[in-house]
Amino acid sequence: ASKVAFKDWNTYANQVDLLYAVNNAAKSSTSGATNYVKLSFKHAQALLVFQAKVKTSDTKTINSITINSITINGLKVKGTFTVDNTRNDLVASWSDLSAVEKAETIAAGANHGADNLGEPIATTEYAQIGSTLLIPEQPRLNFTINYTMGGKEMNYTYNEARGTWEMGKKYIYKLDMTLNEIILTEDVQDFVDAAVPEIPLQ
Repeated sequence: ASKVAFKDWNTYANQVDLLYAVNNAAKSSTSGATNYVKLSFKHAQALLVFQAKVKTSDTKTINSITINSITINGLKVKGTFTVDNTRNDLVASWSDLSAVEKAETIAAGANHGADNLGEPIATTEYAQIGSTLLIPEQPRLNFTINYTMGGKEMNYTYNEARGTWEMGKKYIYKLDMTLNEIILTEDVQDFVDAAVPEIPLQ
């Protein structure tokens, strides 16, 4: 194909991990188990992950902090993803990005009892908060954490560094929480899946 586009894709409503690949002018043969075209797939989106832990094992802190919500201010979740194969090098890009009402918060995970969103943080090891979030490539945005501590509800807004949430990257935000402070660190990794057997496409 010379070009393929996914138009007006609401990625928030359709959390689908889309991958794309190309191997132009390659040929395969039906004779021999290894005679097939190899494709190196790339992720079309960035993945955001939030984790939190209580920084101390002090019993006054354990079960005293609850993260109620995480809101990414101005997040754009709808757009058109295009893969252009008309040039020597494949070009994949997002365009016409827009925000969608009520589509900027981290949702609860499939197993709500294990994702720690809306529940007291009872661990000194990092645990995921809510579900992961696949998003289009876009400039990094500030996000606000609404949490309850000692019966009092508060907000903490992280002033993100300028840059881009790049497709094919995983951004893990780690929260170390105490009754006196919140320390946030960011870990950026390549969005790489676990190894699976090679399966020829029929």
